[in-house]
Amino acid sequence: MLAQTKSAKTKSVFTAALLLAAIFAACGSPASEEDIPYARVDSTPRIFETSDFETVGFKVVKQYEIEGLTGATAAMHGFQKNVGAVPLSYELRFYNSHDDAVSIGTSFVEDSVGKDAVMVVDDMMWAGGNKQQREQLLEGGGYQAFYWDYLIFGNVIILCEGDWVEQSQKACDQIKQSLAPTAAG
Repeated sequence: MLAQTKSAKTKSVFTAALLLAAIFAACGSPASEEDIPYARVDSTPRIFETSDFETVGFKVVKQYEIEGLTGATAAMHGFQKNVGAVPLSYELRFYNSHDDAVSIGTSFVEDSVGKDAVMVVDDMMWAGGNKQQREQLLEGGGYQAFYWDYLIFGNVIILCEGDWVEQSQKACDQIKQSLAPTAAG
């Protein structure tokens, strides 16, 4: 019995040592960009207006009727030409506050973006921008999402163009960076 106890203690000490070594190795290595999770929510205290986006080169193409988009004060589709790139499309949904954008707007935006976006107009929570939110697939005649991710930046939810999640997140980061100087003021 004494031999079994020593063996169990030795295994426990060895397992604990391996676990600590793994933790220290992980903490000591620099994180790559892929390891850092994308932050969809930035609680900047700034309350943005359409003019803030237009100041940084955002071109409004279409203003949407917001009936049915609970809590929103405005919604629009447009594009912004980012440095060295072709213009990218965005949908902007404005709310009275950051809290409203998060608590009221999140379910609406998650219904509209990514691989699980609702593509049937009658099933959408809000179909105001349905023509811009989906694009026809070349094969099969079905639809896929045009916006693959989003950013809640202050009081605005920004749906960002992309053919996959990472591309859409990069587009979100680009428009956020263009607004960063105005976010502080």
